[in-house]
Amino acid sequence: KMSKSLGNVISPSTIVQGGTLQSTKTKGKGKKAKRQTVSTPIPAYGADVLRLFVASSDYTTDIPVSSQALVKAKELLRRIRNTLRFLVGNTSTPPTSGGSPDGGEIVPEYSPVDSYILHRSRQFKSNIEDHYNNFQISKVCQSVGEFCISDLSALYFTSVKDRLYCDAVDSPSRVAVLKVLRTLYSVILHSVSPIVCFTAEEVHEHVSQNQNGESVFETIQSGKIFDIRELNYDYPVHEFSTVLEVRKHLLQRLEKERQLKTISRPASVSFCF
Repeated sequence: KMSKSLGNVISPSTIVQGGTLQSTKTKGKGKKAKRQTVSTPIPAYGADVLRLFVASSDYTTDIPVSSQALVKAKELLRRIRNTLRFLVGNTSTPPTSGGSPDGGEIVPEYSPVDSYILHRSRQFKSNIEDHYNNFQISKVCQSVGEFCISDLSALYFTSVKDRLYCDAVDSPSRVAVLKVLRTLYSVILHSVSPIVCFTAEEVHEHVSQNQNGESVFETIQSGKIFDIRELNYDYPVHEFSTVLEVRKHLLQRLEKERQLKTISRPASVSFCF
């Protein structure tokens, strides 16, 4: 518990810029008790980690401030930045080099995993808006973390790398992936911008090249948010839920075999159905 008498109060500027926390501890009992000053170094976490720490805390109860809690917020920010880095890095170039052979626009061919992630994006966006409207900011942080880890990093990003890096630049399958990634970029950026505003502004400035000096928040107010409903995709709910269930069991089997050292690289394993 923070207390001025104990001298263990930590200021927000110390968390942001780093410094030393001076606290007083009592050793011994009775007349032999002695108070000692203990110095604890605090690394510079930055403003966004502090904002993320506060936002992810449940304000209806006492909020503990500890190194573990700050490290957890730092890790969440790292995951958000890695997600945005992947999205920006793979959508910074034009999706096509010249269009279709007849000069028209290339029609994207969405795979089941593309349709699934777009479906999940709509659910995610709806949940985030509900959490913000109900002032449940901690649930926003939780939803963002789960979506970035479980849906994007562990599933979608892994599954589309072959199409991104191996397919022809103008192939309909690769164009579909780029459209999905641009959608995900818009959804993620506008979901986290009220909390990690400095990261959001940094990413938005890099992508837009700051051509008109418009803030990421001005794009939200002006309605310049990509609408997922604009994409024409068909999501086979029942079919892909079965695929995910099979994938879950396969990953469990791979992990078991890896622990037994039966296999060294899971990527080299083939399954026959």
